[in-house]
Amino acid sequence: MFEMKLALDFKTSYDISMSADEKWLCHTLNNRVDIIDIENKEKIQQINRVKHPSMARFYENLLLVNNTSGNIYIFERGDYQLIKRRTSTKFVKRQEGEFLLMNETLVDIVINNNEFEMSLMNLDTFSEQSIKIKQLCSEEFDRVRISHCDITVDKIFLTAFNFNAHYKIIEITGLAETRILTNPLIRRWHNFVYNPSTKQYVFLVDHEIIVLDSNFKQVIQRHLLDNFNYCVDLSLSNDYKYLVLCDPKTTYVFTSDNLNLVTTLSVEYCCYSRFSNSDQYLMVGSWNKGYLYALA
Repeated sequence: MFEMKLALDFKTSYDISMSADEKWLCHTLNNRVDIIDIENKEKIQQINRVKHPSMARFYENLLLVNNTSGNIYIFERGDYQLIKRRTSTKFVKRQEGEFLLMNETLVDIVINNNEFEMSLMNLDTFSEQSIKIKQLCSEEFDRVRISHCDITVDKIFLTAFNFNAHYKIIEITGLAETRILTNPLIRRWHNFVYNPSTKQYVFLVDHEIIVLDSNFKQVIQRHLLDNFNYCVDLSLSNDYKYLVLCDPKTTYVFTSDNLNLVTTLSVEYCCYSRFSNSDQYLMVGSWNKGYLYALA
């Protein structure tokens, strides 16, 4: 039986991340990032250097934080001093949205001289490179955003579209091989994730979960959500057994293979949900508070 108990709650959390050893937790609030010692349940550090922080991630001895303007700030853990900053320039405009960590590589999307690029930084050496989206797929788009990645299969997924046209997925394997995926049955979606254990694509479209096969052609499963508002986050557990979905009032946990609902959590103004690396914790963020649930 799938059971969870509340292990910790804390202040407003637009985004939550846990260190790989699961000793530390960070969460973003208005104009600051807090670091929490999980075992002692106390805040040990407060970072005020980032205005309007959006997302924060641990990487070895670093903490990476971006803000709603797409600027990325890199802090050294311990004293959490700022050691590097990636901001927009006259020609390179950073984009609001998520960044990705692919092993030691930081990935985000920028606009360079009016062209979309995938910007890459090695976090061990801070060396940088960029790849033009047009070189990957020979198409031009009005909007490109990072959607998902899975380091176990070395894939990055971008959502791209032109205004008044249906969405497409740019699937990039090993920063080299590229596929453009589109399906007339799914013109637009709120969120999607790729499940490498089944090689299937999972979408939230309006009030329905839709699963496509590995060829992006056939609908494998459909699950209509009752009393569902709208999707604010969608993710998989790291063992790919569970699918987590949240709307502004409820977090839902499904089995990923047959979409059976195993539990729900009532969280007002929910905006974020993720499993920890070991899948022993579920982190849920909201405009009111943050919550850390431990699997019983």
